[in-house]
Amino acid sequence: MTTSDNISAIDKTADRCKFSTYGYACGKHVEHGRYLCEEHATAKCASCGSAATHGCDFCGQFVCGTPLCDECTFGTDKSKPSGAWGFINHIHVSKPEFADKHENARLKAENAELTSKAEAMERALTGLLDAKALSGIRKLVAGWDGDHLPEEQRIGVRHRDELGVTLPTNCGAIYELDGVMTRARTLLNGGSDAQG
Repeated sequence: MTTSDNISAIDKTADRCKFSTYGYACGKHVEHGRYLCEEHATAKCASCGSAATHGCDFCGQFVCGTPLCDECTFGTDKSKPSGAWGFINHIHVSKPEFADKHENARLKAENAELTSKAEAMERALTGLLDAKALSGIRKLVAGWDGDHLPEEQRIGVRHRDELGVTLPTNCGAIYELDGVMTRARTLLNGGSDAQG
Protein backbone atom coordinates (compact mmCIF):
# COMPACT_ATOMS: atom_id res chain seq x y z
CA MET A 1 0.00 0.00 0.00
CA THR A 2 1.43 3.37 -1.01
CA THR A 3 1.54 6.48 1.16
CA SER A 4 -1.25 8.04 -0.88
CA ASP A 5 -3.37 4.91 -0.25
CA ASN A 6 -2.76 5.25 3.49
CA ILE A 7 -3.78 8.92 3.42
CA SER A 8 -6.87 8.05 1.42
CA ALA A 9 -7.85 5.37 3.95
CA ILE A 10 -7.39 7.82 6.84
CA ASP A 11 -9.44 10.48 5.03
CA LYS A 12 -12.37 8.09 4.81
CA THR A 13 -12.63 7.84 8.61
CA ALA A 14 -11.23 11.20 9.74
CA ASP A 15 -13.66 13.99 10.56
CA ARG A 16 -16.63 11.67 10.61
CA CYS A 17 -19.13 11.00 13.40
CA LYS A 18 -18.03 8.06 15.55
CA PHE A 19 -21.44 7.48 17.22
CA SER A 20 -22.08 3.81 16.57
CA THR A 21 -24.94 1.35 16.78
CA TYR A 22 -24.49 -2.39 16.38
CA GLY A 23 -20.90 -1.79 15.34
CA TYR A 24 -21.73 0.70 12.60
CA ALA A 25 -20.65 4.32 12.99
CA CYS A 26 -22.89 7.18 11.95
CA GLY A 27 -20.25 8.40 9.49
CA LYS A 28 -21.63 11.90 8.89
CA HIS A 29 -19.01 14.55 8.18
CA VAL A 30 -18.07 16.66 11.21
CA GLU A 31 -15.87 19.69 11.78
CA HIS A 32 -12.19 18.90 12.11
CA GLY A 33 -11.36 17.87 15.67
CA ARG A 34 -14.91 16.78 16.54
CA TYR A 35 -16.03 13.18 16.70
CA LEU A 36 -19.83 13.56 16.87
CA CYS A 37 -22.20 15.13 14.37
CA GLU A 38 -24.67 17.81 15.41
CA GLU A 39 -27.47 15.27 15.96
CA HIS A 40 -25.44 12.92 18.13
CA ALA A 41 -23.58 15.66 20.02
CA THR A 42 -26.88 16.60 21.66
CA ALA A 43 -28.25 13.07 22.09
CA LYS A 44 -29.10 12.11 25.68
CA CYS A 45 -29.00 8.65 27.21
CA ALA A 46 -32.51 7.19 27.37
CA SER A 47 -31.76 5.64 30.76
CA CYS A 48 -29.91 8.25 32.85
CA GLY A 49 -30.04 11.43 30.76
CA SER A 50 -26.27 11.85 30.39
CA ALA A 51 -24.62 12.53 27.04
CA ALA A 52 -25.12 9.50 24.80
CA THR A 53 -22.09 7.76 23.28
CA HIS A 54 -23.69 5.02 21.21
CA GLY A 55 -26.97 3.45 20.16
CA CYS A 56 -28.53 0.45 21.90
CA ASP A 57 -27.20 -2.69 20.17
CA PHE A 58 -30.15 -4.93 21.06
CA CYS A 59 -31.44 -6.62 17.94
CA GLY A 60 -35.08 -7.67 18.03
CA GLN A 61 -37.22 -7.28 14.94
CA PHE A 62 -34.59 -4.69 14.01
CA VAL A 63 -31.73 -2.92 15.83
CA CYS A 64 -33.02 -0.78 18.70
CA GLY A 65 -30.59 2.15 18.26
CA THR A 66 -31.90 4.15 21.24
CA PRO A 67 -29.16 6.54 22.50
CA LEU A 68 -27.25 5.26 25.55
CA CYS A 69 -24.15 6.31 27.48
CA ASP A 70 -21.26 4.00 28.41
CA GLU A 71 -22.73 3.54 31.91
CA CYS A 72 -26.09 2.19 30.70
CA THR A 73 -27.27 -0.85 28.77
CA PHE A 74 -30.41 -2.71 27.75
CA GLY A 75 -32.30 -5.36 29.65
CA THR A 76 -35.61 -7.16 30.07
CA ASP A 77 -38.35 -6.31 32.55
CA LYS A 78 -41.12 -8.90 32.51
CA SER A 79 -43.24 -6.78 34.86
CA LYS A 80 -43.72 -4.19 32.11
CA PRO A 81 -45.99 -4.43 29.04
CA SER A 82 -44.47 -6.60 26.34
CA GLY A 83 -44.20 -3.76 23.81
CA ALA A 84 -43.57 -4.12 20.10
CA TRP A 85 -42.95 -7.53 18.59
CA GLY A 86 -39.23 -8.24 18.63
CA PHE A 87 -38.73 -5.95 21.66
CA ILE A 88 -40.72 -7.86 24.28
CA ASN A 89 -40.14 -6.31 27.72
CA HIS A 90 -37.13 -4.41 26.30
CA ILE A 91 -35.86 -1.64 28.60
CA HIS A 92 -32.83 0.60 29.05
CA VAL A 93 -31.17 0.61 32.48
CA SER A 94 -28.02 1.61 34.35
CA LYS A 95 -25.29 -0.99 34.47
CA PRO A 96 -25.25 -2.47 38.02
CA GLU A 97 -22.00 -0.73 38.96
CA PHE A 98 -23.49 2.68 38.06
CA ALA A 99 -27.06 2.23 39.35
CA ASP A 100 -26.50 4.01 42.69
CA LYS A 101 -24.66 6.86 41.01
CA HIS A 102 -27.52 7.43 38.55
CA GLU A 103 -30.20 7.16 41.23
CA ASN A 104 -28.38 9.75 43.37
CA ALA A 105 -28.08 12.08 40.38
CA ARG A 106 -31.78 11.66 39.59
CA LEU A 107 -32.80 12.39 43.19
CA LYS A 108 -30.46 15.38 43.34
CA ALA A 109 -31.97 16.84 40.14
CA GLU A 110 -35.49 16.16 41.40
CA ASN A 111 -34.69 17.85 44.72
CA ALA A 112 -33.20 20.87 42.95
CA GLU A 113 -36.34 21.23 40.83
CA LEU A 114 -38.63 20.99 43.86
CA THR A 115 -36.48 23.49 45.78
CA SER A 116 -36.63 25.91 42.86
CA LYS A 117 -40.43 25.60 42.68
CA ALA A 118 -40.77 26.07 46.44
CA GLU A 119 -38.58 29.19 46.36
CA ALA A 120 -40.63 30.62 43.49
CA MET A 121 -43.87 29.96 45.40
CA GLU A 122 -42.43 31.54 48.54
CA ARG A 123 -41.44 34.66 46.59
CA ALA A 124 -44.91 34.89 45.05
CA LEU A 125 -46.64 34.37 48.40
CA THR A 126 -44.39 36.89 50.14
CA GLY A 127 -45.20 39.43 47.44
CA LEU A 128 -48.91 38.86 47.95
CA LEU A 129 -48.68 39.10 51.74
CA ASP A 130 -46.60 42.28 51.54
CA ALA A 131 -48.87 43.97 48.99
CA LYS A 132 -49.86 47.43 50.25
CA ALA A 133 -53.38 47.01 48.91
CA LEU A 134 -53.94 44.09 51.29
CA SER A 135 -52.17 45.53 54.32
CA GLY A 136 -54.53 45.74 57.31
CA ILE A 137 -57.49 44.69 55.21
CA ARG A 138 -59.49 43.45 58.22
CA LYS A 139 -59.42 46.95 59.73
CA LEU A 140 -61.15 48.32 56.66
CA VAL A 141 -64.26 46.35 57.53
CA ALA A 142 -64.19 46.69 61.31
CA GLY A 143 -67.65 46.58 62.80
CA TRP A 144 -69.25 44.26 60.28
CA ASP A 145 -72.25 42.19 61.39
CA GLY A 146 -71.15 38.67 60.46
CA ASP A 147 -69.12 37.35 63.40
CA HIS A 148 -72.15 35.77 65.07
CA LEU A 149 -73.09 33.82 61.93
CA PRO A 150 -71.97 30.28 61.01
CA GLU A 151 -68.90 30.22 58.73
CA GLU A 152 -70.86 29.17 55.63
CA GLN A 153 -73.18 32.19 55.97
CA ARG A 154 -70.56 34.90 56.44
CA ILE A 155 -69.63 35.34 52.78
CA GLY A 156 -72.86 37.16 51.96
CA VAL A 157 -72.87 39.55 54.92
CA ARG A 158 -71.80 43.16 54.38
CA HIS A 159 -70.57 45.74 56.87
CA ARG A 160 -73.08 48.17 58.33
CA ASP A 161 -74.13 51.01 56.03
CA GLU A 162 -73.47 53.69 58.67
CA LEU A 163 -69.75 52.91 58.61
CA GLY A 164 -69.54 54.60 55.22
CA VAL A 165 -66.99 52.05 54.00
CA THR A 166 -67.36 50.93 50.40
CA LEU A 167 -65.52 47.85 49.18
CA PRO A 168 -65.92 45.88 45.93
CA THR A 169 -66.46 42.67 47.93
CA ASN A 170 -68.32 41.64 51.05
CA CYS A 171 -67.05 41.53 54.61
CA GLY A 172 -67.12 37.76 54.98
CA ALA A 173 -64.82 37.34 51.96
CA ILE A 174 -62.47 40.01 53.34
CA TYR A 175 -62.31 38.26 56.72
CA GLU A 176 -61.69 34.95 54.99
CA LEU A 177 -58.86 36.50 52.96
CA ASP A 178 -57.36 37.97 56.11
CA GLY A 179 -57.44 34.56 57.79
CA VAL A 180 -55.75 32.89 54.81
CA MET A 181 -53.04 35.55 54.78
CA THR A 182 -52.45 35.16 58.52
CA ARG A 183 -51.98 31.38 58.15
CA ALA A 184 -49.72 31.87 55.13
CA ARG A 185 -47.53 34.32 57.03
CA THR A 186 -47.28 31.80 59.88
CA LEU A 187 -46.12 29.13 57.42
CA LEU A 188 -43.54 31.46 55.87
CA ASN A 189 -42.17 32.21 59.35
CA GLY A 190 -41.63 28.50 59.99
CA GLY A 191 -44.86 27.76 61.86
CA SER A 192 -47.56 25.27 60.96
CA ASP A 193 -51.00 25.77 59.50
CA ALA A 194 -53.44 24.91 62.26
CA GLN A 195 -56.10 24.25 59.62
CA GLY A 196 -53.79 22.09 57.47
